[in-house]
Order: sequence, then C-alpha cells, then structure tokens
Amino acid sequence: GAANGNFLREIDHYLAMWDYCMGREYKGASAEQVEKAMNDPDMSETLRIPLFLIMYANLSDRDHALTQGEILHLYFSERRKNMVLYPMSGRFEDTEKDVSFSSNVQSRRVTTQMQNFMLDFVLPEIAWYMEREGRFHLPLRTIREYVRAVLFAQNDFNARSEFGQEVFSQYSSGRAGFSTESTAKAIRENFGSTENEVIDRVIDCCTFSLGVLQRNDRYYRFAHQHIRDYFAAIKNINALRLAVYMYSENEHELALECMNSVLAEKPLGMTVRRFVGEVL
Repeated sequence: GAANGNFLREIDHYLAMWDYCMGREYKGASAEQVEKAMNDPDMSETLRIPLFLIMYANLSDRDHALTQGEILHLYFSERRKNMVLYPMSGRFEDTEKDVSFSSNVQSRRVTTQMQNFMLDFVLPEIAWYMEREGRFHLPLRTIREYVRAVLFAQNDFNARSEFGQEVFSQYSSGRAGFSTESTAKAIRENFGSTENEVIDRVIDCCTFSLGVLQRNDRYYRFAHQHIRDYFAAIKNINALRLAVYMYSENEHELALECMNSVLAEKPLGMTVRRFVGEVL
C-alpha cells in the first residue's frame, strides 16, 4: 500500500511538471506532440527525468528530439539563440548585452562567439576527463589544466590546430577573420593579462554565465551527470571528425593518433557511447 501510494504521488508530480512545462511556462505544445510523447515508451521514460522534460519543453522543434542525446544536442547546439539555459535563466543574447567582467568596454564583453567556443571545446575537454576518470567534481587546479589545454596548448588534435580550423569552419559565421583560433585569441587577449587570469574568467563564464558548471567551495561539477556525459560525447565526436578529415587528407598515421588520443586508454562509457550515436 505504501509503495503504491508513493508511485501514485510520483505520477501526480510528473504530470504536474508536464502540465507546468508544456502548458504554462513554455507556451505549450500541440495536443499531437503531447500525445506522441506520452504514447512513445522511450520518450515517456526519458521525460520522467526533470532535466529532459525541461529541455524538451524549451525546444521550438520537438519533432526531431526523440532520444536523450538528441534533446541535449538540439538544446545546446542548434537552439542556442533561443534556449533558456539549464539551470540558470537567461538567453545568450541577453548575456552578451549584460555580462562584462570589469567594465562596459566592448572588448570586455562575452560574445556569443566566445560562449559557443566554450560549449563546443572547453566544456567537452573538462567533461571528457571527468567521465573517463569516473569523477563528478574536480578542484580548480585540475579544471585550469584542461582549460589551458584548449586555449594555450599547441597540438594537432585541438580545435585551434590547422586541421581543426578547417574542420570546425562554422566559426567563420560568414565573416572574415573569425575562426576557432581567432575566437580563442580574442578570449586570451580580452579576458585578462595572465594565463591564469584568462583561464579563471573562462571558468567563471562557464559557471555563472552559461550555468553548465557549478561551484561548491573549491570544487566544480557539471549541473547534471547527463550534461557531463553529453559534453564528454562531444569531445569524442570532435576527435572523430578531425580523424576522418585527416584520413581524407592522406594523413593516415595522424588520423590514427587523433583517434587514439580519446579512445586508446579505455572504452567509452555506455552513456557516452549512446550519446555519441544519438548526436551523430
């Protein structure tokens, strides 16, 4: 009897959250969308998790979100300009207008381009290490190490390399002079006068502006384990895309090294493996 009572209360809570997210807070979904989601056993199970229910409710095009990985990918990648960030409210455009580190000087503002770079390359680097090591939180000194690897280190396998700039060409945005390297350079030049100052401000942006990282005393963690695993999957996808491009350019040994950089030490975790497939 107690077990049944708890189950019924859980169902009531779930339905109340559904009604709140889909009908009131986020301008609603069509009856067809609600019926489709509730009648799909995989979707109804996914949407029992509050994180995915909130994200799903925020998507403008829910027809293409059928799995956890697809919901995360649409939410963080394709819907950036319209999304409400989890768990902090506010939009990228509002952040770009309002957030500055030390003044209202234009060069100090955190642009959408910079935030996209952090979402695509900085956060995946941190998440990949955390997931691989089975960690859910890291001290500041370790977070700094992986942010430094993205923004300052030179190697053939990061987004700022010659191959990386060619593969991740979306950063050109149709404007001359914009690329992964030029975006990273803008961050390095405008976020501080020393490496540690730049790195700490990037970490602050990932925490207070993007809301993806959370800080507790001296430790940082992702806002949700599924978000950590999603960004770890993006790191693996980035490496695979680089490897495929290198191979097409007859850099076969380099392509193998690129794949080994993420896959050699241990197999992908099951959740990351699933997210890689669903995102792709």
